[in-house]
Amino acid sequence: MKILIATPSYWPRIGGIERIGPLLAKEIRSSGIDVEILTHLHTKDIKKYTHDEYGTEIKYIDFKHPADRSVPKFRRIKIYLSLFVFAFRSKPDILYIRWVDWTSWYFLIIKKILQIPAVVSIHGSDVNKLPFVSDFGKQFLIDTLKSADRIISTSNILIKKAEEISNLDLSKKYYIIPNGIDLKRFDNKVKYISGKPYILAIGRLVYAKGFDLLLEAFKKLCENVPEIELIIAGGGEEKNNLIDKAKILGISDRVKLIGPVDESTVVSLLNGCRLFVCSSRSEGFGNVILEAMAAGKPIVSFGVGGVVEIIQDDINGILCEPGNICDLVKNILNLLKSEEECNRLAMNGYLYVKENYSCEVMAKRYIKVFNSLIETKKSLKDGEKAV
Repeated sequence: MKILIATPSYWPRIGGIERIGPLLAKEIRSSGIDVEILTHLHTKDIKKYTHDEYGTEIKYIDFKHPADRSVPKFRRIKIYLSLFVFAFRSKPDILYIRWVDWTSWYFLIIKKILQIPAVVSIHGSDVNKLPFVSDFGKQFLIDTLKSADRIISTSNILIKKAEEISNLDLSKKYYIIPNGIDLKRFDNKVKYISGKPYILAIGRLVYAKGFDLLLEAFKKLCENVPEIELIIAGGGEEKNNLIDKAKILGISDRVKLIGPVDESTVVSLLNGCRLFVCSSRSEGFGNVILEAMAAGKPIVSFGVGGVVEIIQDDINGILCEPGNICDLVKNILNLLKSEEECNRLAMNGYLYVKENYSCEVMAKRYIKVFNSLIETKKSLKDGEKAV
């Protein structure tokens, strides 16, 4: 069996989904299944990466947005030719679309050309953001979900929202498979050195992540804990707004926006922090929460989206009322004052993620879905022959 993983973005680009992709491909390959990656050529310099960090082959096509009428006709023809040539050379048994955006329009052409089944994953932004960007975005999501033979969602909340937005009944073809992480990464106990104790947050600097709310909470924390710092790791469109907000709040000397970081730095940042905070307004799943658990750190988070399917309140983390800054401050302060509570939550979190969210467990669940598709396809062919 051969799986083509078609993904809008992939390693070495930085992001939660990008980090998980190579791990999933590696684990699927280790089971004896052939895997190939097809992704969008975001910048020409990434084309030098012919294989990912675990040796899975990567192919690139410089896609252009299908709704962009400024793209010359010859350029569109070139994209379609590249896609046709790639499809017939690759000849996968299953198309797996890693998450939904406008590139899905091109990926589904492979399904039609080769007449193969397609599995589609939804992770968060594809459901929480894409349909609201434009009418095209909503249509891309609906068309992709319609065309999928199987749908994988990271959480129950996300699949319900996808059904509401698309007005589709997906009950007969969806599976819930949470993301997994590579626990071996956290064998490295090197700590990030900041100079002062710090609270940590990691994620794309976008409105949905709620870092502006975190800054407001941190302002209140500073009044009670004068020696603490806040480190926010990640890049994005809200960076300048967050810098300005920190200045207005008078906390810029105690807030560090350190930009995008690689995997090893994520681990060292987690190793060195007092606790991890998730202030998201919405969250499809929350990969970084799993990483914080794997690093043995206590977590305080707003109870939004898929987060509530990971954190059991007051057992392996603390859930706060969504958007309630005072509640967030209160719970952070309680943990900073109690090392015993921090240790209890951290230990429970570590044991929970080890048992339920390893990349091996994740891959086995995916393989089960792929195998079910192949069996269904085989049964249909046998039925046709019998007729």
